[in-house]
Amino acid sequence: IPCVLRFTCDAHSSGWERVSRIKPSEASTAAPQLDAVDIVAILTQDKSVEKNQERFLICNQQYRPALQSWVIELPAGLIDTGESAEEAAVRELLEETGYKASVNTATRSQEGFQSDDSRGVAAYETSMSNSCTKFVRLNSSASDQRQQVLGDDEIIRVIKIPLGLQGSLVERLEEICKHENSIASATLVAFAHGFDANIRQCST
Repeated sequence: IPCVLRFTCDAHSSGWERVSRIKPSEASTAAPQLDAVDIVAILTQDKSVEKNQERFLICNQQYRPALQSWVIELPAGLIDTGESAEEAAVRELLEETGYKASVNTATRSQEGFQSDDSRGVAAYETSMSNSCTKFVRLNSSASDQRQQVLGDDEIIRVIKIPLGLQGSLVERLEEICKHENSIASATLVAFAHGFDANIRQCST
């Protein structure tokens, strides 16, 4: 919902146009709100007869009409009324990718994703919207895939990006985008840079 609001900050007053996901009567005054989840879902599957677990990052390849392009991105979605961020993440991953998942125990214990918990809230496009998200880490297995349940306006393919290969995840993502004639979302690119930085730190 587009609206124009007036703001004052450090003695500077002006108007600003933004979009909001809430009803028009509240759009001009609503504070930042948690209304969505972004999902970091790790898929494991048996590797040959040794049963070594191969890991993949589950991603969506979704057609985005605003960009007129396919975009490779983390699964994500809105939090329904009464849902926690964890519950929304599990539901959205199942709907968008068909993978049934459980919440990563580190996420549950360290970050406490609850609907009334302000920890871990992150802003989206800060110049355009008051919408906020939380990142939820999920675990899934290759044997837990079902059929997607997509909305009428959703066009989504599932892409699994290997995490165990040598080399940079950023470079791997660039190669996939080139091969799939797609672009990567900023959120996924940021994740890939963080993943690579962590791998470099652990190897030194």
